[in-house]
Formats: sequence, C-alpha cells, structure tokens
Amino acid sequence: MRSHLFDASGFFSYNRTNPFEPPPVKTPFRCPFNCAKIHSEIMENTIGGRRAARRGYGLDELALAPGIIAVDPNDADITLQIGKLKFDIPFLASAMDGAVDVRLAVEMDRIGGLAVLNGEGLFTRYEDAESKIDEIIACPVETVIPLIQKLYQEPVKPELIA
Repeated sequence: MRSHLFDASGFFSYNRTNPFEPPPVKTPFRCPFNCAKIHSEIMENTIGGRRAARRGYGLDELALAPGIIAVDPNDADITLQIGKLKFDIPFLASAMDGAVDVRLAVEMDRIGGLAVLNGEGLFTRYEDAESKIDEIIACPVETVIPLIQKLYQEPVKPELIA
C-alpha cells in the first residue's frame, strides 16, 4: 500500500508501504490544486494516526443566513412520522434526567414534538425529583458519584409512572 499525502505547508510527501514508519524528508513539490489549507485541516483531525475525524460544531458556532431562494413556509412540510405517530416538529428530546423533566415533556407535546422521560430516572423514584437534582448540582465534584449512586438505589415507584 502506497499513499501520497500533502502536508500542512502544501508540500508533497511520500509514504512507504509501512504506514507506521516516520515520514521521509519532504520533496519540494507543491500541491497542484493549491489546497494546503484543506490538507492541513484533514491532518489536524486524525485519530490514532491515520483515521480521519470530522469536526463537530456547537450551536453557538452555527448561523442561519438568508439564501438566494426563498421557500414559502406553507410549501414546506417539517412533520415527523415514526410508525403511526406523527409530530408537528422534527424534534426529539432524549430520555435523560439532565435533559428532560416533566415540564419539558409537557411543553414538547404542546408544541408538537416528542420528549421521552427516563423510565428508570429520578422522576420515577422521587415525588420531588427536582430537589434531588438540585442536591446533585450543589454537591462538590469529589462526592457527586457516591451521591448519584445513593439516589438511584431508591426503587422505581410505579405510581409515579403515568
């Protein structure tokens, strides 16, 4: 297996048959497509030497800007169908105590989405689960794991599951 790579400076480098050998001295050959920036980004996002990783973006790094083509909202269908269930908005909220509580589940249902409560979470173990979540938040980092383990030892109460 032989491969040709361009490094961050745009110079051509030649890799031998063994991908684990250190790279040889670079040959001063410029990338014919002048894409040093693209190659440097690819080289920066590798895992374990040769496996490529794609960059993920957070919500604070995204911006929606108007485009050339306008779409009439009446012409767009954003409904989501899962089996026989149909939702007005294509949003699902995860079944985690830290992501969905009863109020969020009710609000998501009201606006047409789906929020799933954790069937084995704090809301199925305690009548006042929010106080337990506040207790976890206030707990020092060093002792939070034993506290969470203690809180989850309480059995699930079927009467709290609707």
